[in-house]
Amino acid sequence: MASAQVALPQNFHAIIKDADSEIDTSSTEKVFKQLQSGVFLKNNKQKCTYDQSSNATNFQLFAKDLIYEGGDWIWDTDSGSGVEVAELESGTSIKVTGNFDTSKLSPAKTYAVSFTIKMKNDAEGWESPVTMEFDLPTGVIKKITKNLSQQRSEVWVKHTIGDFTVPSNGMSGVMKIFLSSSDDKKKKGIVIREIDITAK
Repeated sequence: MASAQVALPQNFHAIIKDADSEIDTSSTEKVFKQLQSGVFLKNNKQKCTYDQSSNATNFQLFAKDLIYEGGDWIWDTDSGSGVEVAELESGTSIKVTGNFDTSKLSPAKTYAVSFTIKMKNDAEGWESPVTMEFDLPTGVIKKITKNLSQQRSEVWVKHTIGDFTVPSNGMSGVMKIFLSSSDDKKKKGIVIREIDITAK
């Protein structure tokens, strides 16, 4: 009886085309079990997880999947999550960009978009606010500014940019997600772990 109530996410095929390992599609229960435990995409640069409570797929774009402009960035591993993270050693005007295929999102669901970042003890140059923004393929743009110099050091903080609702017939195109600082003050000590796109 339970198997008759289980239906694959509408965006399932958009997800499996980027999966790092083969997904067992012999039954919907096996697919859901794999999605609930998490499926890595794009050579471990992204992760998709199905959340039963929201009946939607959630996504993480890890630091390795992002584009870094301005400054010198080094790679490290977050001991808590085992995820590779990017740390700014030195820079002035920086821009970090993530690109996401919106066809993977669950139709008719509302998603929140956020950056997960940490400020090192020796972080400096962040007195001017940074801008965090996402641009949807529909033309919708949402942005916030944050003063990272006030963030507690050595703690991962999720900064939510805003939310949006996927149309009932889905969404196609690329969403662009940015973190940028345009002032020319020398900076260091920001660590980027991921961008989260999470159903509410």
